[in-house]
Amino acid sequence: MLVRTVLLSACLIAGALASVSLGQDINWDLRNYHIANVHALLAGRLGTDLQPAGMQSYLNPALDIPYVVLGRGLLAEHPRLLAGLMGLFYGALLYLALRLAWALLPLAERPDRLLIAGAAGLAAATGAATRSEIGTTYNDLQTALPILGALLLVLPPIRDGALGGALAGLPWRRVLAAGALFGIAAGFKLTNLIFAPAFCLALLLVARPVAAVALGAGFALGWLIGLLPSAAWWWWLVWRHFESPTFPLFNGLFRSSWFPAFDLYDERFLPRTALEWLAYPFWWITAGAQPRPAELPFRDARFALLLLALTGLLAALGQRVLRRRRQQPGAVWLHPDHRFLAGFVAVAYLLWLTSSAILRYAIVIEVLGTLLVALLALRLAEAAPAATRRGLRCGFVLLLCGGLIAWTQPMNWGRIAFGDKVFSVDMGWTPPGALLVAITGPVAYVNAFVLPDRGARMLGFSFTTEIAQGLRLHTESARIVAEHPGPIFVLWAEEGQRFFPSLPKIGLAGELGPCRRIGSNLDGGATLACAATRLP
Repeated sequence: MLVRTVLLSACLIAGALASVSLGQDINWDLRNYHIANVHALLAGRLGTDLQPAGMQSYLNPALDIPYVVLGRGLLAEHPRLLAGLMGLFYGALLYLALRLAWALLPLAERPDRLLIAGAAGLAAATGAATRSEIGTTYNDLQTALPILGALLLVLPPIRDGALGGALAGLPWRRVLAAGALFGIAAGFKLTNLIFAPAFCLALLLVARPVAAVALGAGFALGWLIGLLPSAAWWWWLVWRHFESPTFPLFNGLFRSSWFPAFDLYDERFLPRTALEWLAYPFWWITAGAQPRPAELPFRDARFALLLLALTGLLAALGQRVLRRRRQQPGAVWLHPDHRFLAGFVAVAYLLWLTSSAILRYAIVIEVLGTLLVALLALRLAEAAPAATRRGLRCGFVLLLCGGLIAWTQPMNWGRIAFGDKVFSVDMGWTPPGALLVAITGPVAYVNAFVLPDRGARMLGFSFTTEIAQGLRLHTESARIVAEHPGPIFVLWAEEGQRFFPSLPKIGLAGELGPCRRIGSNLDGGATLACAATRLP
């Protein structure tokens, strides 16, 4: 217990220091919806402002509440301290990665085990996606924690073979708890939905079919227990206003009258050709190569090695099946927990590849996949003669992990040097009763800094408004513009100018009047507010 406490403390301190060293987070999503959604919830503006951050306006804001509240309150003038607190999430992930490495890479010699598990855990926690999110509000790293913690709960009983036997006792409770942790992750961020089916299918590799189905049912029950408290309250609020708990997402299922009855998907990073489907990660070995599963360049060899490892395991499994059919003795197959890990990672990777292929959503796969690669590297070293096996085993894994860490180049989502305040946004110029029309892009955050006594309102205008013509989202947007008695301003940044010709669709002239830059430390004054006029 003392060793674990010291290790956890060291990891948390390392995470805090790493976050502070990187500077203040100003990522695109923070400026677009993380601040805006918290403001909508806490200020009771879900029924006042209309999709200020576009399609992301109604994503669950729960994980962003501490950052926004502290950044505007108690720690408003202590940005380094807030960054350090955000870095604790990375410290916790580093701790879990080290603990999982220790559990998955058992060796007889304790010095070897410490070296190898430490190197593998460090490599697992330093992938491009993971490192890029240190101290940020993207929340992919934050929601990876309950999933990794859940796997740490179930791996010891899997190794002992308990999951394949009786359903009563500690293993059953652990599977129920694991399901709850997976559910919490999915409730906070829907991109984690892919990991629950991966867990259930992986159970088939370590338990008899009947036991796997029963344990899968227990996991599903736990998943619902975790999902509902983390998300149901928010879904109910959104449903009340827009007839859908996930508006405008999954509208093919919920069929809200506000939006067309189809599902929105981000298909930008999905593989296109047969070669890309089979070998997508090999493009990521070189920085800047295309295609890649992120908006910005990065470099990482982990997924390419993982794909090779999974291919090798599949070939070994086929060989084992053939040997059984021919009644020939085969090599010892992987331990149960290793089989479970391989199955979980393989299914999760396939579901991720077919659903989004966005690297930020694959932090769990990145961490566990690295551990799987280290595990198979150990198995390869065991084929060496006994006299050289120990040194080769240590050297091989340490070289592999060190090479992965050194080669990795994470994405840069946006950082600035720390100032006097966390948020320095000047919206004091806003006239009373103004309507702020936020064109698609990271500008909705400014809504949280309009003085409450100004009585301003924000309306988002994006591609979701355009494709909803004839439906309530579009007609309500046009009505708000037509009936607004006060001044109107169009807020835009980056490529928002391309939407100017579409403004007449909601009753605004496409040519705007005088503009002013909004003073802000989050985008360096890139957001402009331009006077707009209604069409006659």
